[in-house]
Amino acid sequence: MIKKEKYNVQLQFEQSIKHEEYLRHLYEIFKNYSKKEPKIINRYIKANKKLYQSIRFTTSRLEVFNKIYNNFHDENKKKIVPLNIGDVLKPIGLAYWAMDDGYKQQKAFVLCTDSFKKEEVELLIKVIKRNFDIDSTLY
Repeated sequence: MIKKEKYNVQLQFEQSIKHEEYLRHLYEIFKNYSKKEPKIINRYIKANKKLYQSIRFTTSRLEVFNKIYNNFHDENKKKIVPLNIGDVLKPIGLAYWAMDDGYKQQKAFVLCTDSFKKEEVELLIKVIKRNFDIDSTLY
């Protein structure tokens, strides 16, 4: 028996205001699932006396997002890499991952995997090599 979730999942997208064009691109993809347009968020950090701006939108809570959430989170709601990642990670997914959570560092490109276990990152390294012929290392 499949456990019915008490609440449906909602997605939230947020980027630095520097990436507003990219966030608005994401909004165009998800606007049919969202009730509100992107909103600019201002955060003042007292410690360094700086104002940070980001832009954010959320989708409605919809059952359609539950399966995706459940594939990438364990029973404790911790992010995981699913064992079938090699079957589901396509070029477009790698591109969005790089745009969302990647950055250039000197001559390398880093994909953030901080929340994953070492063995999950090692699985990602194998999948990225097999699926895209890209060499990568654990950083």
